[in-house]
Amino acid sequence: MEKRTNVQGGGVLDDPKLYKYLLPGMRIVLDEMVSDPSPLEKGTQGTITGRDDIGDCHMEWDNGSELKLLENDRYHIVTTQEELEKSFEHLRKKQEKDYNICPRCGKTFDVRRGAVSRRINKLNIMICDLCGQQEAIEDFILNSKKYDTDVNIFVPAGNNQTGYKTKEKSEQNGKQKIDVKIKPISDWHIVKVWRGVET
Repeated sequence: MEKRTNVQGGGVLDDPKLYKYLLPGMRIVLDEMVSDPSPLEKGTQGTITGRDDIGDCHMEWDNGSELKLLENDRYHIVTTQEELEKSFEHLRKKQEKDYNICPRCGKTFDVRRGAVSRRINKLNIMICDLCGQQEAIEDFILNSKKYDTDVNIFVPAGNNQTGYKTKEKSEQNGKQKIDVKIKPISDWHIVKVWRGVET
């Protein structure tokens, strides 16, 4: 079986010693359920919803099952691009019901008034309007650079919340240069929660 590195550093994700570090909100991919006579299929994904008094992980599996994840089961945290896409597909279904946390910044928002992310647009993942604005600004600046065009951007107060720079300018050949870094999916709030980096 392929060994995967723990996102928090050190160890292997299917190492039983790491079971105690699993947190609510983390996304689990099942490799083998050895603790149940009717086990779930390999590759089934689920979200940890809590821990009980004896330390068992309560789960909300994407197939609707609520079987617990026990210490001797084999599993890993969502890692690959394909696993993340599957998790985002599940998130989209939740957004259609009642999930109202922006997966990009982690703030509560009205899904009916949000924006479709340009980064995962094939899945129609909704993000808050401020994050939608940020992605539009990023794309506008990057497209303007392709055509070597002067760019003047007005960034509304409080909108530059996501850690990359939209206002930093420097002179180069008499033209303004605006440095932009696209926020990678791995830095999204929801992905950090899924991987146990952020709670």
